[in-house]
Amino acid sequence: MRLHGSWKRKLLGIARGRVIRHSPRILYFLLAVLLNALFFAVSSPSAQASGELTVSSSELNFGNVVAGQARIIKITLKNSGKNTLILSGNSLSGIGFSASGIDYPKTLGAGAEIPLSVKFAPAKAGSSSGTFKLYTKEANGTVDIILKGAGVTSEATGYLNATSLKAQFQNVAVGTHDTQSIQLKNTGSARLIISDVTATGKGFSVSGVATPMSIAPGATAELTVGFLPESVGSFSGSLVLASTASDSHMTIVLSGTSVGSSRVLDMSPASLAFGNVMLNASATQQITLKNAGNSNISISGGSIKGTGLSTTGVAAGTLAPGQTAVVTAEFAPKTAGNVTGGITILSNASNGGSITVPVTGTGVVATRVVNLQWLPSGSAGVLGYYAYRSTITGGPYTKLVGSPILGTSYSDSNVISGTTYYYVVTAVSPDGSESSFSTQVEVSVH
Repeated sequence: MRLHGSWKRKLLGIARGRVIRHSPRILYFLLAVLLNALFFAVSSPSAQASGELTVSSSELNFGNVVAGQARIIKITLKNSGKNTLILSGNSLSGIGFSASGIDYPKTLGAGAEIPLSVKFAPAKAGSSSGTFKLYTKEANGTVDIILKGAGVTSEATGYLNATSLKAQFQNVAVGTHDTQSIQLKNTGSARLIISDVTATGKGFSVSGVATPMSIAPGATAELTVGFLPESVGSFSGSLVLASTASDSHMTIVLSGTSVGSSRVLDMSPASLAFGNVMLNASATQQITLKNAGNSNISISGGSIKGTGLSTTGVAAGTLAPGQTAVVTAEFAPKTAGNVTGGITILSNASNGGSITVPVTGTGVVATRVVNLQWLPSGSAGVLGYYAYRSTITGGPYTKLVGSPILGTSYSDSNVISGTTYYYVVTAVSPDGSESSFSTQVEVSVH
């Protein structure tokens, strides 16, 4: 508001301490003018919404860096305001520090982010500190980032490095011990000694490092971090290594989550049916055991019931989650008749400590003979042939002979009237390997 003429002189008179007498009407008018000006000053927006520059880290500590080498830390700049801002430039103080990644001036829209790389490359030993300043327009002015670091002498300093400074365990079953390996390396030029390794946090442990441990320049060592939860939940801890390295205390962050344990033993197929098997002959089938849970299953053994039935592959042992094992069942009847039995597996599985697969079969007397003949293989070096048979088209097939047939014919005398059989043969090389199955032949015995 501008005042002119006599009003300006009268106000100046008041300001200079002179008392000027006016009528009440004049004073009321003057007061109204001043209130009106104040109203517009308050009600008119003083500034538009602006951008705001924020950084992901306002202090960068590079730690100890071997002189002549470099370490880079990457941060993110963000416009957290509602309007566009302009990065107009920067300034950097401190010996050995530099920054890259931004060409000035740089415009950032609301919510936009850009990366910035800050490097510390000391030329000699000694501590260094500085400040990286970012200048903005249409924003919050200058933003400072504090810089710290130290150069160490390469001739007499070991430097301990790790393949990972984090060890994360996810969804480990309660009571199950999970492990991760972390490799340590001395990237300095002097021998270092690890004097102490301490793991903290419920359920976490460390092994593989016997202190004091000496690591020569360029050499590596390996430690194992373990997680054995005793209850369901989330856990955190740390692994601290004290050494004579330039960074005398290295910290590895530990975290883990655990779930309830389950030990589910699947057995496939659920039953075995051998059908008709000739006396003094045999047939085999397989049962696959699988740990479908998330905890180890301890198998204590097994048993079998049924005349002429036997198994191989059932032994005490441990099945890890997802692991499988195969049990081979054999039916070799010595007398004619039906056989009903079962194969039982004993374990600590939560779905049953004793699981049984039913088995059936029939021992029969051979009354007919099937004579097989085939053309010789065109491949060189064939030692002989194996003959196979099944009562189901497409198999599975049972091998009829224990050693290769030297000719190109075979007589199967273990057949039963009223049964249809399916035959295939394979060629056998001197090293015992077999060709694929031949074309299947169907024979009905009457």
